[in-house]
Amino acid sequence: MESRAKQLIQTIFDVNNPFMLACERILNLFVLNLLFVLTCLPILTIGPAKIALYGSLKRLHEGQRAGLISSYLRNFKENLLQGGILGLLELFVVGFCLLDLFLLSSQSGPLVQVFQALFIGMLFLTILIFSYVYPLVSQRKLTSKQALKTSLLLAGLNLPWSLFILGVWLGLGMLLIYNALTLMMGLSGLLLFGFAVLAYVHYLIMDAIFKKYQ
Repeated sequence: MESRAKQLIQTIFDVNNPFMLACERILNLFVLNLLFVLTCLPILTIGPAKIALYGSLKRLHEGQRAGLISSYLRNFKENLLQGGILGLLELFVVGFCLLDLFLLSSQSGPLVQVFQALFIGMLFLTILIFSYVYPLVSQRKLTSKQALKTSLLLAGLNLPWSLFILGVWLGLGMLLIYNALTLMMGLSGLLLFGFAVLAYVHYLIMDAIFKKYQ
């Protein structure tokens, strides 16, 4: 009896126990989410923060559990310039489209509808392209121009997945702005663990797509 109890305790606290591995994975995602939020605080560093997050998630998925924080910070530093340029480009295009849509929302007419459709199309295309850009740059040494071209090509070749990803991001955005309660709950979840969890699921999809073209 004592032997069985001792064996049960050893099994529970075994680091390779599925429960312990799941707890460790949750803790790692929480730490990565915290690092991502902190390194995104200036907003201008959102690009290198995304690249560092996807790079660390790749390391985590491959079972490299040691040195996760140092790996994130190293990836962030190495991609500070390129990631900064990509992040600023994304912020500029998204901000430009949203601002124009806001200004056009109080107007009407056929020409206004044409411009609204144009800016919505630009916004959706930007979201799609950059959904591929950051995971791609985190795994391959590409110039910004190469990454943008390759991302556009991959988005077109994998249209069903691209539309699914676009739908998820749009659905999340609509949920956040639905009312004050969903906004507060959504932001709280994102700040605690949501960014890393969403990025991890996104990474798994991107990893499966990238492997088809290796």
